[in-house]
Amino acid sequence: MYRTDAHALQAILRVINDPESGGTYQARWEAALGVEYRGLELFRGHAEVVQMLNETIKQIYALPEHKQSNYIESVSQWWLAVVVPDVQWGARATSRLIGDEHIAILGSLGDVVESRLDKTTSAPGGLNVAGVQEHCQEWLALLESTDIPTNLRGMLVQGIEHLLWLIANADRFGYARVARTAEDLTGSSPVTWCTTSDPSSLVDQAVMA
Repeated sequence: MYRTDAHALQAILRVINDPESGGTYQARWEAALGVEYRGLELFRGHAEVVQMLNETIKQIYALPEHKQSNYIESVSQWWLAVVVPDVQWGARATSRLIGDEHIAILGSLGDVVESRLDKTTSAPGGLNVAGVQEHCQEWLALLESTDIPTNLRGMLVQGIEHLLWLIANADRFGYARVARTAEDLTGSSPVTWCTTSDPSSLVDQAVMA
């Protein structure tokens, strides 16, 4: 399981950079995300990869300045591959989009992030994903029986369902996406609450907000 956004991004970039993954840029993304173009899942997955890239860039700029220089040159290459590729979506793509060295360095960056931020949402390690999933199901059941405004309930349900989707796809997007999304949803890190949190706290926080 990928432990950081950088590790998960590295695996995805390896696929979309490999000519054998598909004859077109679109086909490479379909292979990387395990979905077909004719549907929203590809765009949903691509949006998560963009989020992973954004978080990875933030983590670089959080490093000491002398360490940032190891990765800065590669940032534009990652952005090129994910956001603004120099190839049309459906055009034949028979070569690599970026140099393999820019993908390889994501592994070392992920290791650095993990060593500096272990047991945080950026590097949640052995996150109890089953515990997070159990809380999600409890929250959904609680929301069905709680008297809160319909629009607020809908917003919370959407957030919980997105978190469940990330859990189902954790082998692709990694633990960090699960942990960070759970923290955004609840206001606290699942690294600490996934085995102890009261499921009613999510609803209580939403109502008080």
